[in-house]
Amino acid sequence: MGQFIQKTSFSEKDFLAFQDKLHQCLEALELVLERPGFGLGEPSIGAELELYLLDGEGRPVPENQAVQDTYDDPTLTLELNRYNLELNFTPLPGTGAPFTALQQQILDNLAGLNQKMDPWQGQVLPIGILPTLQERDFGPQVMTDLPRY
Repeated sequence: MGQFIQKTSFSEKDFLAFQDKLHQCLEALELVLERPGFGLGEPSIGAELELYLLDGEGRPVPENQAVQDTYDDPTLTLELNRYNLELNFTPLPGTGAPFTALQQQILDNLAGLNQKMDPWQGQVLPIGILPTLQERDFGPQVMTDLPRY
């Protein structure tokens, strides 16, 4: 997921500060990974799902912010382009029937999001990259209007 940023140009001092912070974070990660028992525990599963917003003819609908606003669920996040969203599902215990539970989360969310697509006579399509995108579907005009990296 992207993070919101407040500026778009950076000084040499900014880059050095970033480099220092990156090294600190990598050192912290190394310490965590070296802990005895790291990664042990109850198994769990999690998932994210890329979604394209399509009209009735299968063309991208550049309204991800409007759909997100009306869906009002923190697990739904904006992607880089205006016709793409991402669902981040709640992690589930790996015991029992986790895939059945995950399937139900997916189906419930798809049904709810498809209702939100009614104003565009459209639907959401769970797919990583829409193979029918055309040249006009790329460029600054279709980027989500948020500062992020």
